[in-house]
Amino acid sequence: MSALCSVEGCDRKTKARALCSTHHARWSRTGDIRADQPIPIKVRKYDALCAVESCGRPAESRGWCMAHYKRVLANGDVNASRPLNGVVKICVLEGCERRVNCKQMCSPHYKKLRLYDITVEQMVDLEAGRVDCAICGCVATDVDHCHDSGRVRGFLCNPCNRALAATRDDAEILHRAADYLVRFQARIT
Repeated sequence: MSALCSVEGCDRKTKARALCSTHHARWSRTGDIRADQPIPIKVRKYDALCAVESCGRPAESRGWCMAHYKRVLANGDVNASRPLNGVVKICVLEGCERRVNCKQMCSPHYKKLRLYDITVEQMVDLEAGRVDCAICGCVATDVDHCHDSGRVRGFLCNPCNRALAATRDDAEILHRAADYLVRFQARIT
């Protein structure tokens, strides 16, 4: 059987210090467990309103409401044409309109950056189509990596990357496939 609250007339189970949760909360907030006094609630009193005209919210920091104060911190100007909830930053990669997560990139691009341990410049070049496939020379779209060590081998187009994956990165299978194609070409000519 659990112990009961040590306050006279209280028959609730104890939480801590031989007090029930109500009396423990009262003791931790006020330092007193007297049941005849209500638990005081801290009320914030605002003496002034935000310095921005037509705002009307209570001033919390340096004469501004919290929204305008954050706007000043982010933009350096209380009248900047940004939303009150903060500055929305967009991913640095061309064509990506998602919000920034880390290192000026959205979450999917940043995960790719971390997963393959490539530089931001390499990621920007890859996404912009300025990297050539290491096998066929067309525009690279994928990061090729060794599945055993995890190290990046280079950048490939999707078909070449899929071809390597289909051969389970086995050079012997690729040599046999190349020999097969050469034999087929020899029969045609």
